[in-house]
Amino acid sequence: MNDIVSIPPEPASPAGATVSAGAFWPVIAIADVRAVLRIGGASMTHERLTEAVRFAMVDVTRQLTAWRVEQQANGYASLSEIDQDNVIDDKTALEVLFDRAVTQMAGAEMADRYPDLTATREGADRAETIMSVADDYRRSATRAIRAILGQTGTMVELV
Repeated sequence: MNDIVSIPPEPASPAGATVSAGAFWPVIAIADVRAVLRIGGASMTHERLTEAVRFAMVDVTRQLTAWRVEQQANGYASLSEIDQDNVIDDKTALEVLFDRAVTQMAGAEMADRYPDLTATREGADRAETIMSVADDYRRSATRAIRAILGQTGTMVELV
């Protein structure tokens, strides 16, 4: 007699896995990023996603360095202390924007680095779609960063 034993899959990321970038910035939960992103399927391992989130945090926090220094000079020790009158689901609007910037930048990184494509015509068509998705993620992250900085969503340069 043969028995079939079903073993449930292990969680994609350990419970409570986070990435932090110092005391000023909010901690980013890997599970939250995974829930928002739809890239890579089973190939989105915990290690790959964590690496993408770390890269995204470096990128976003570097773009916001001068702004952070200014806020700290104004007496704010963390992002959560700024604009406390504008709260959404127990987070300040700035925390929501920071989460979005990091998550979307991580999505762009995942789409760029792990497109999970085949070498067929269908794969080439999918590559174009994935690159478009990466651009969309990057654009969304840029909008969130510009909103934190208090800038408009569009930057135009005269030539």
